Amino acid sequence: MSNDEFLAYHSSESLKRAFLNQVISARENKVFAKAAYKSKKGNKSDFISWLAPSAKPSEALRTVSLRLGIPEELLLLTSVIYYRINESQYVAEKFLGTVEAGSDLTGCANNILHWVLLESNSSLINHCRKKKSRALIQACGELYAPGQIVDREIARKLETDCRERALSRKIRKKLALPDGQRSDIDLIRPEFCALWGAARAAAWRARAVHTGHWVLLAVEAWFRAEKESFLEKNQNNEKFKTLSMRDYFEFEVAPLLAQELFDMLLSVIRDAAQVTEVESDNSSF
Repeated sequence: MSNDEFLAYHSSESLKRAFLNQVISARENKVFAKAAYKSKKGNKSDFISWLAPSAKPSEALRTVSLRLGIPEELLLLTSVIYYRINESQYVAEKFLGTVEAGSDLTGCANNILHWVLLESNSSLINHCRKKKSRALIQACGELYAPGQIVDREIARKLETDCRERALSRKIRKKLALPDGQRSDIDLIRPEFCALWGAARAAAWRARAVHTGHWVLLAVEAWFRAEKESFLEKNQNNEKFKTLSMRDYFEFEVAPLLAQELFDMLLSVIRDAAQVTEVESDNSSF
């Protein structure tokens, strides 16, 4: 596949408009709202499979990626956001509308992972208390620094080190409750989730052939680390004596995180469009 084949919408404004019109029509007919509801009942339908209705479920992601000229990992991120954010029916429309025809989006996932690891308010590194864990996540984040040329062997070693650190007894053991209290909530250290996410992010760099699911797993770990941190901080909060902390997180906190991630994704996509435009102008001289 040539590089030209993976420019957004294959540089066709009419193709963008055709897909965008389909998505707007689906939103107006509440197709996406129904798909989101069905997914919670065990149906895997979402806007990705809706855009490729004739494709097998296992091939829908690849099919849509090739049709739109948008990398698989960005579609997966949008799907994660779709299931968590408030007003999810607008996600596909905003995502496809923000992507400019002809943009090169192949580096966008790198920027997202750098943000998840090091830059966001709830970044993975902020969930680590121990210096060794923070140093490992810092190193993983630097794999995605702008212009960084990565040795896959280094990335592979970081993947292994993060995974082994996460599974070590110091990190893996359950949280101790104060004053000998007991809890029926199975708490996991946020640091474990952070290291596991960093291992997945390093795996993305370590592989010669990229698969978007490594990005998906890293971002899922970001959500999980924030969830476990929330449970840890609020385990003795009187507010949650009659209200489930997990439900509160899923319905009140997770949508805000998803919105933060979505805003970052759209910002990265806009930046990619500007870079592509500058490079195009320079090549014309």
